[in-house]
Amino acid sequence: MDMVKVFQKWARVKEVFISHRLNKWGRRFGFVRFLEVKNVRRLEGELDQIYIGNIKLHVNIPKYQRVQTESNVVERRTLRTQHMESQKEARHLKDEEGKGTQRRKEIWVEKNRTRSFSEVVMGASQDQWRGPSVKKPQNIPQWMSNSYVGKLDVGIDFDKLGEELVKGGMSMVMARFMGDNLVLLTPREGEAMENIMKLNKRWFKSMFSSVSPWSFRNRASHRIVWVRCYGLPLPVWNKECFAKVMGVLSREAAVVSIDEATLTWEVLEYARVQVRV
Repeated sequence: MDMVKVFQKWARVKEVFISHRLNKWGRRFGFVRFLEVKNVRRLEGELDQIYIGNIKLHVNIPKYQRVQTESNVVERRTLRTQHMESQKEARHLKDEEGKGTQRRKEIWVEKNRTRSFSEVVMGASQDQWRGPSVKKPQNIPQWMSNSYVGKLDVGIDFDKLGEELVKGGMSMVMARFMGDNLVLLTPREGEAMENIMKLNKRWFKSMFSSVSPWSFRNRASHRIVWVRCYGLPLPVWNKECFAKVMGVLSREAAVVSIDEATLTWEVLEYARVQVRV
């Protein structure tokens, strides 16, 4: 990443690879791939003048292109695969000749059945599981049964909820983030959540779209992630534009919030947007 920061001052960097081995002169070497370079020779001359501290970089255009190497690798793999298939076919014919008219018993295999990755690796489905199994009765603590689950309103995140709890004097309520826009609300010992909600109806309506008693069905169905968006021109840096861009990429994506550095234009390399997917 340090070398990416050095080279991206001249052009867009796609990849930096530094070898663990040394060259014949005992020096470290590596490769840098750039995007949309119009004058390669000029870029080579400028990069060859880079100094990092008191160490000078020696830059040259590679003698062999990576595209040629990749094509050769693909060609060798294709030849190897064809050779293995021919050997397999020869063994199959030999087995058929030795058996004469005897036919193998055909076994029906369900091809379209959906299996998990672990089932495929282990070679068995859950129906065929013969390992140990554990059964344990559910133990729900008392504070959990007295808790409520609140669904945050649009434009409200968990950090903002924490600030509003302090401002609203809600020290008798403990909030735990459950994922997506769900928050577990637990009253302090000796308090009842129903009484707290009745005394602070206006506050709860401003923070949550709905509040209901906790149950096993209260689970997050979405995930909130931060996304970096490159290439958008500055005049369209607003929430409406970001919402349209995310809507084009995915119909199920929705913009939750925008980073403060993006709104204040402190960082212009990319826009940072929080999205629910």
